[in-house]
Amino acid sequence: MLIKAGVATLDPAVLVLIRTGSASVFLLAVILLTRRRPFGGIRRRFPGFLFMAVTGSVIPFTAIAWGELHISSGLAAIFNATTPLWTAIIAYWLTPNERPSPLNYLGVAAGFAGTGILIAPQLGDPLHAGVLGSLAAIAGAASYAVAAIGQRRLLPGVDPIEGSFWQMALATILILPIAAPALTHAHPTLVSVGASLVLGVAGSGVASILYYFLINSLGATRGASVTFLIPVTAVFWGSLLFQERITLPILGGMAVILLGVFLTSVRRRQTAATEARPAA
Repeated sequence: MLIKAGVATLDPAVLVLIRTGSASVFLLAVILLTRRRPFGGIRRRFPGFLFMAVTGSVIPFTAIAWGELHISSGLAAIFNATTPLWTAIIAYWLTPNERPSPLNYLGVAAGFAGTGILIAPQLGDPLHAGVLGSLAAIAGAASYAVAAIGQRRLLPGVDPIEGSFWQMALATILILPIAAPALTHAHPTLVSVGASLVLGVAGSGVASILYYFLINSLGATRGASVTFLIPVTAVFWGSLLFQERITLPILGGMAVILLGVFLTSVRRRQTAATEARPAA
């Protein structure tokens, strides 16, 4: 919803710049208030932070923001929910201890079937803006999945606040030259800038701290399943505030995708419960 309000008058790259910049300022304030030392071990962890900045912020933020120029915020949120499906596929090769089960891959198949339901009505014209916007949102979700796996491999146990700060700070530096040309002809409004700032502080600053905590605690596939919650609320608010249409294909595709996400995470939750149970 906030992305949709932001790109109404701002170039997607400018929105991302405001988003990551405001998140960086907020996270730096949290670091100073909690008296952390963000430069401790930075040389060793810098490659991981840079990887997260690219795959967890610059690519998905920009791709999804551009996609929302052409598709509804609700539809973008539904595509965002495919993140755990991509995570399950990547986890098979890179994190054997989190390797999904056959039931999980049934969930992956269901999730992509739901994605097909959403895109199918537009396939008569493959270059239609709606198709390209949908593919951009899907690419953003896949990038989030790469970031989740990368965090587990490159930054295990990293402090959530410090990890979030460096991710957003480096993302701000990387997006600046991309956004700079658009700054000269930007037409910001109070609503678009306000939405971008709230998106940065709450949707990136606070949310990234919680996300790092989830990935550290639950693993990549289960942690990424937090996107299970996004579509239902996004479709509701998009309809209420932007008068976005809720069609049967949207409801059907969302239901199938969410079923797929649920099946993708079933075994991991059961396994975690088993492992947490004390031995007899």
